Amino acid sequence: MSIMLGDGTVAKAAAQDISRTAVLRLDAQGKLPEYFTADIYDAEAGSARKKVYIGGSTAPAGMVAFANTGITLKTAVSETGAVLDSTLTIAELQAAHGSATAPFSSHAGEKIFITYSVKATTKTITISGDSFPGTYYVTGDTYSRSDVDGSDQFFQFIIPKAKMTAENTITLEAEGDPSTFSMNLTVLRPESGEMMKLVQYDLDPVSAG
Repeated sequence: MSIMLGDGTVAKAAAQDISRTAVLRLDAQGKLPEYFTADIYDAEAGSARKKVYIGGSTAPAGMVAFANTGITLKTAVSETGAVLDSTLTIAELQAAHGSATAPFSSHAGEKIFITYSVKATTKTITISGDSFPGTYYVTGDTYSRSDVDGSDQFFQFIIPKAKMTAENTITLEAEGDPSTFSMNLTVLRPESGEMMKLVQYDLDPVSAG
């Protein structure tokens, strides 16, 4: 969900590190797959989700070599929460992909959570307790899965003008389970009269990087 273009305090910062997490599953021998899916910058599409190849310097079709992603690896954690590597490197990932080597060999069949960072330009909206909240343009994305053929349909809701309230709750789950949040907004009537829109969309293919 994103909240932007408000009349509150908006701070823009360039080239900050944003942490992300990728999930990989070890096979029965404790080896890593040849790639993991990560959010990176793509020269053609901008921000995009890509398959990052860890098997070598030349990526197969449909994947991008790790060296071309701008990613900095940070940690590897098991699905039980144990820190497997606090200073993860691509060499360690390549070794674990090529053979069942430490620190992952004893966790065969388990999920491994890889934390990495990427550079990003950010915008931060600050809601201050000593002033009245501003009005904001709010968008949110979700999808609906068909119970007939299992296909996904993507939706985006748009609120052109909304006011923040103080009753907001964000819950974080350490185990990696999905979490929910409660954000209360008062929907206002903009000049156009359109108070809310629901848009169904289909993503266009992204060319391989």
